Amino acid sequence: GAAATGGGGGVAPFPGPLPPPGEVRRPELVGKVKRALQRLELTQKQLCAQLQLSMVNFSNWLGQKPFVASREPLYTSALQLWLRDPTFTITDPSVTNTPAHLVP
Repeated sequence: GAAATGGGGGVAPFPGPLPPPGEVRRPELVGKVKRALQRLELTQKQLCAQLQLSMVNFSNWLGQKPFVASREPLYTSALQLWLRDPTFTITDPSVTNTPAHLVP
C-alpha cells in the first residue's frame, strides 16, 4: 500500500509488541483506568474492542483477580499506554495474546 501523504486521518494501529509494564501498583492503575473510562464515557466493552482485550480477562484485571499469566502483563502494558493516550488502538489480538473470538 502507498504511504499516506499530508493531512491527518485515522490513528495508526499499534503494530506491537507491547513493552513490559515495568513496576506497577495494580490497585492504583485499576483506579486510573476506571476513572478514565468514566471521564471518556467509554464502556468496558468499547475499551476491550479498542485494545483487543477479552471482556472476561479485563473484568478479572479490574477486579485484580488472576487470569492467563502470559496475558496479564500485556493487558497491563496496553492499559498503561491507553492511559497516556486515549486514542491508542490495537487492531491485532495477537498483540495482547487474546484469541480473536474473545474480543468484542
